[in-house]
Amino acid sequence: MRKLFDQIKSSKRFTNIVKIVSGKLGGQLINILSIPILARIYGAEILGIWAFLNAICLFINSFSDLGLIQSIMIEKEDDHQAENLYEVISTISFIVSIISTLAICLFYFFTNTYEAGLNFIFLFIYLFLSMFFLKQTQICYSWLNKRGNYNVLMKNPMISNFSFAFTSIIFGLFGFIEYGYFIGWLIGKIITVLHMKRYMPQRFLTLEFKKFQVVIARHLDFIKYQLPSNILIQFKSQIPVFFITSFFGVEMLGFYTITFIIIKMPSSLLGSAFGRVFYQEASDIAAKGKSIGEYALKNIKEITRLALIPMIIFISLGGHFLSLFLETEWQMASEMFAIISFQAYYRLLSASSQGITVIMKKQYYRMLIVIAQISLSCIAFLIGSVFLNDILAALIITTVGEILINVLFFSKMFDVMETNPRKYLKRKYLNTVLLNFFLILCCSFIIRYLFSILITLK
Repeated sequence: MRKLFDQIKSSKRFTNIVKIVSGKLGGQLINILSIPILARIYGAEILGIWAFLNAICLFINSFSDLGLIQSIMIEKEDDHQAENLYEVISTISFIVSIISTLAICLFYFFTNTYEAGLNFIFLFIYLFLSMFFLKQTQICYSWLNKRGNYNVLMKNPMISNFSFAFTSIIFGLFGFIEYGYFIGWLIGKIITVLHMKRYMPQRFLTLEFKKFQVVIARHLDFIKYQLPSNILIQFKSQIPVFFITSFFGVEMLGFYTITFIIIKMPSSLLGSAFGRVFYQEASDIAAKGKSIGEYALKNIKEITRLALIPMIIFISLGGHFLSLFLETEWQMASEMFAIISFQAYYRLLSASSQGITVIMKKQYYRMLIVIAQISLSCIAFLIGSVFLNDILAALIITTVGEILINVLFFSKMFDVMETNPRKYLKRKYLNTVLLNFFLILCCSFIIRYLFSILITLK
């Protein structure tokens, strides 16, 4: 382990990772401290309604940029086309956000199926601002990541999470239970975007038709391949939300939301830090005509070694954290965590290899994997909701399937990146990942068992 740190701590890559991790760590500490407070103030139902509306916004955002946001990472930094690309993507997302918000509100109004309980005017404003600022966050992140501006990016999680937690808690304490959580979340996103906008081109909207023509012509492949992939990926991510809302109600969705927020912490903290640096450096390696296979394997090895002990602690004690800090009515969230926490390890690996299909120009691989994941989720939740009426059964099936699909996907990607005649990349990947997963699995079960005995003795 010491040799590993000696090898990486002197590199610029390590410095960049530390910057992002430190920011993420600060943001996650704020999250950990605020989650019990927010859950007690607002309850599972409010969190469930927020999760449902957020799922709608995220799905719209999957196509509101026409799949062009990833092209920011391959555009030349000093090229005037980069600014044109930024303006075109922002304008398209602005227009799509308005049209989508109108369509959703009109649909609810005429079908009489709206059950969220929020004022319609507030719903319209909230949906539009959520869609637009979520996309602006992604655009700004990509722009600054391409330019290696990690000093700015490292502050984002702390700014966003603190603004959200502080305003939501204040609104809640003053009795604004119905709208406080939603307003606080929006304020967090808006402040974060304004922070990044200081380092972005001043102009971000355009009506020049020529710019749209040039950008679409230059990046047509992203519209053809990345756009469908983005839609499928986001649809896959939101399937549990829609199924749980339809079959088990928004309160059960609230339990799932709290669990999922915690599950995403390792990939958000370590995985995205490695992933942002990996995306930038792997893009540069590929641009020079070199294979990224060795670099991708090195990236996987580093993240698995660094994350081994934290992941064991996280999976072992995360459920007990929920039981300890939340009221007994949140016990279902603890049971959900015990099942889906094992997905956290593979989410971490995926996040650490961000953009690998884009760099390898194998976007359709991601599309095929996502189709498999969608099919898995549909089957799992249909079995769990319709036949067994048990959400935990659906989560067990989903977790096992997600792990198998993830292993198969990366095995195939290492096959594609292989340039060595000895064909050792995939073998080394499987040895590294499966050995670490086995250690995490065994240690987690032992620690959970011992911790349960201690609680019983008390």
